[in-house]
Amino acid sequence: MTRFTGYCFVTMLALAGQVAAQVENILDLTTPEVRQKDKARTRVCGSVGGVVVTSGGVVPEPELGLALQLESLNRGEYKIGEEVVAVLRLTNIGAKPLMIPWSPDPETIFGRNCEWRPGSPGVIALNGMISLEFRHQLGFEQFIASHGLYGNSKRPHTCRTLARGESAFVKIWGTVGFYNIIQKRREKGLEFKLPQDFVVSASFDLDDSTLRFPYKTLRSKNEVRVRVSGE
Repeated sequence: MTRFTGYCFVTMLALAGQVAAQVENILDLTTPEVRQKDKARTRVCGSVGGVVVTSGGVVPEPELGLALQLESLNRGEYKIGEEVVAVLRLTNIGAKPLMIPWSPDPETIFGRNCEWRPGSPGVIALNGMISLEFRHQLGFEQFIASHGLYGNSKRPHTCRTLARGESAFVKIWGTVGFYNIIQKRREKGLEFKLPQDFVVSASFDLDDSTLRFPYKTLRSKNEVRVRVSGE
């Protein structure tokens, strides 16, 4: 092997390592494989998050040591029924490594009876939901592109551990529609007409089996304004 070919070989190895690291750092939920599994799934188990109320009042929710950023949308204008694709960044802003769910498959944690908290000691289950939210100027909200994220510490490939300051990316998709907003406006005697401007943000909810209550909903630090028109 000459010095030149040796240099090229080392360079190729370095590039291959960079590509592998990039793939590992992005969870792509827009692939045909993920979409096909979602479409074929007939059972839905449970929900994530929500305000916890006891006889003593509202329970303070634990804070999640993450920052959420809406990195990009596939366009700035949409029509009803069109597909929105977003890339979201999760960054560990805490002092310690943080494990997050990294699988779109509910079977990662849910059993036949829809119980997700593990019965084995030392096992951690993570039950998450990551979403886009379209907010109307009058405050009406519509969740679009909501995806479950699941993790089980016994299955390392279903979890992602972020070091302090480290980021990971999730790519999600959904279809533009405003059923909830239309219903809420009708209840108030208000019409719903397009085109209109909306503010888009992201949210992340997480339940950890080692904690009594779910984490406080994490909302993106930024928002993006888009315009939506009729079909």
